[in-house]
Order: sequence, then C-alpha cells, then structure tokens
Amino acid sequence: MEIYKSFGLLSIILIWAGLLYMIKKWPGNKSMSFSAHAAASRPGIVYYFTLFTTDLILFFLFVSKWLVPTLHLPYVFTTISFIAVLGQFIAICIPTTGGLKTRIHDLSSYVMFVLLMPLSLMLFYSSHVSLVARLACLLAACYMVVAWFLFTIVKSTKNHFLIYQTTYAASFHVALLLVIYTR
Repeated sequence: MEIYKSFGLLSIILIWAGLLYMIKKWPGNKSMSFSAHAAASRPGIVYYFTLFTTDLILFFLFVSKWLVPTLHLPYVFTTISFIAVLGQFIAICIPTTGGLKTRIHDLSSYVMFVLLMPLSLMLFYSSHVSLVARLACLLAACYMVVAWFLFTIVKSTKNHFLIYQTTYAASFHVALLLVIYTR
C-alpha cells in the first residue's frame, strides 16, 4: 500500500511538467485553457490525452489505495474523486475544437474543478491531517470559491483563464502535498 503514496507526488509532478511542456510546444495566450492549447493541433490532442490518462490513473490509485485508507477518509471521498476523474477523462476524450464538442468538454472538465472544493474541505475536516495541511486545504477551498465567483461574475477574468486554471489546480496540489508530507 505504501507504494501508492508515491503515486500522489508522481501524478502532480507529471501533470505540471507535462502541461508546462505543452504550453511551450503549442503556445497560445493567457485566455486559453490548457486543453485549448492542446486542441490547436492533432499531435497536441494526442499528447494531452496520453498525459491526462496516465495522470488520472496515477491520481485515482493514489487516492483509493493510499490517501483514503491512510487518513481514514469516508468512502464518499473515493466516490467524489472517481466522479471528478471521470469528468476529466470525458473532457480529454472530447477535445475543445468548437461547437457542441467544446460545450461537452467544458462541462466535463468543470466537474473535476468543482469537485476539488469538497475534496479540499473533506481533507480539512480530517483529524488525521496536520494543522498546516488543514489550513492549506481550507485556504484552497476558499480560493476556489473566490475564483469561481470572479470567473462567473467578472467578464474580464476570461482574458486570464490560464492563470485562473493554473492557480486553482495548484492550490489543490499544494494542499494535497502538505497533507501527504506533513503528518
């Protein structure tokens, strides 16, 4: 079971290194999401699919085989994680290439991002998480609420979508790393 602990760190390193490479290889602008950068070319779409499929498998194995049992989290944490991973998987299967495909892609990817908030809060309420990690989880959840509010209300935030997407995911990943390594 301890081998699965490393899958958490590995999935975070893999996704950030992979996304950084992708935006260098298929550049766009800060109003574009990661998936829009990938959808600019057929090789980008294949790369994005491969990167996220690998990452989602690692992440879910980490959650279900190490995080939940080690922290004695409720089974619903695994269920919410599975729904989040499934939403993201659907999004990577349907590239954001316009029209209905983009709507389905966006809706599916938002499932993952919305569910990071309750996952953060569940970690915050866990008695098996360090105080510093709990604080990071609470701050991540608060940031997510603010980011969603700004993104839905303030139209100019769409000009900085990549920044919001990056900081949103990073807030969860930082909190998760603190959960794993500050015990």
